[in-house]
Amino acid sequence: MVSAGLDTVPANLIQGIAYLATPHGQKLQATAHDALLETYHTPTAAWEAVLKEEKVPFISALVKETLRYYTVIAMSLPRQSIKPVQYKGATIPAGTLFYMNARAADFDAQRFISPYEFDPERYIQDTSVITRFDLVNARPAKIRGRHSRITLMGQVPGCVQDLISPIGNCM
Repeated sequence: MVSAGLDTVPANLIQGIAYLATPHGQKLQATAHDALLETYHTPTAAWEAVLKEEKVPFISALVKETLRYYTVIAMSLPRQSIKPVQYKGATIPAGTLFYMNARAADFDAQRFISPYEFDPERYIQDTSVITRFDLVNARPAKIRGRHSRITLMGQVPGCVQDLISPIGNCM
């Protein structure tokens, strides 16, 4: 998540649980249950270990897809550049505030195949999480099935680069 707090965590949990109540969500529950038992062998062992470690790729993928699909903060919190950034022939000075349209990034068809489908498998199979662009160095960086909505300062999806709005030295 870009930001977490008293309002965002419950909102994601509620939306994720609500989706798991749908017919497709019930199939995902069965897949998650099978994956947990395959890893931990008993429900008791899974209950005790699953929150302490990330050993079950499908559970991690389910969390990532919930965070992507239910964007809590549509326009992410501002980030401030710590050094000058070269972008399309211009120099954006250090200290510039950037805002990213997180909702647009999460549903970007150039980055996610079938972005309006809730599909945790996209984080396991590496087929529908396409690329992330490094704005500072202006080169694509391939993500290998481990995509997260967390983006480092200066790194945004290519389709969102033109949506970034430098606000100036406000801080």
